[in-house]
Amino acid sequence: MSLRTPSEVQKGLGWLEKAVSLDPRYGAARATLGESYLFLALEDAGPPSLLLEKTRDLATAALAADPSLAEGHRALGLVHAFRDRDWLAAERRLRTALELAPGMFPNHEALATALLLPLGRIEEAVASQREACARSPLSASAVAMLGRLVDLAGDEAEGIRLLESAIDLEPRYARAYVQLGKLHLSRERPAEAIERELDKRAPAGRVLALSRAEVAWALGRTDDAFRWLERAADEREPRVIYLGVDPLYEPLRADPRFVALLRRLGLKTGRVELGGASGAPPRPPARSAGVNPAWLAGG
Repeated sequence: MSLRTPSEVQKGLGWLEKAVSLDPRYGAARATLGESYLFLALEDAGPPSLLLEKTRDLATAALAADPSLAEGHRALGLVHAFRDRDWLAAERRLRTALELAPGMFPNHEALATALLLPLGRIEEAVASQREACARSPLSASAVAMLGRLVDLAGDEAEGIRLLESAIDLEPRYARAYVQLGKLHLSRERPAEAIERELDKRAPAGRVLALSRAEVAWALGRTDDAFRWLERAADEREPRVIYLGVDPLYEPLRADPRFVALLRRLGLKTGRVELGGASGAPPRPPARSAGVNPAWLAGG
């Protein structure tokens, strides 16, 4: 599952389920199967709550068979972050996974993206993702993730360079092309065009409430944006945990509704300073003409 696409993950699910059925005590297979369901939740490939509960059940079973299994602690930590928004429990589990297996690059990446980033600890997130890349320098997904985090920290040029490096490592990694394209476009795509595209997609399948919120805010429909943001939180869309560090919503930080929403998610309510992790100045808020910051979309 090196390309980390929904179709590739779906193929891997069958093999993992077979491994679990052949050896129910194979904890690593259970934990990896659980993380696969979590990935599908992130990609909106099914009801998030249902998929994340599958992850929880599989991780719990894996740890029951082997309490020292790093993959089990990591999977459970990811559920605590994306599903429960229990940041203390998430940090305990993710750091336990790291202590048990410091050489396993997904442990560093999970800490960076599921805990440090949503809590606004940008410099720590970049440092943790660099550790992930140091342990797996040929992983296109890890390098691409570092590019996205470095871009968020304020160094767009370095973010582009890293995304190009990810493409060099794996020319078939479509997500890196998407992220690179978004950086080059610098969010210039008209929000009205994106809204029309979402409307076209809606009859064929579910459209994320978070995507609707981004478009509504970009079009200046603040009340609609809040309605969609609340719905995204209600439906436990996994990526809602990044609201606290999304530059798009910087102008909303003084709005009591946004403050209340961040508190509900257990996130910082003050201004998160973007920039500094790579020596670059803070990035100005995203313009209302664009949506879906490049570092946020995709996984």
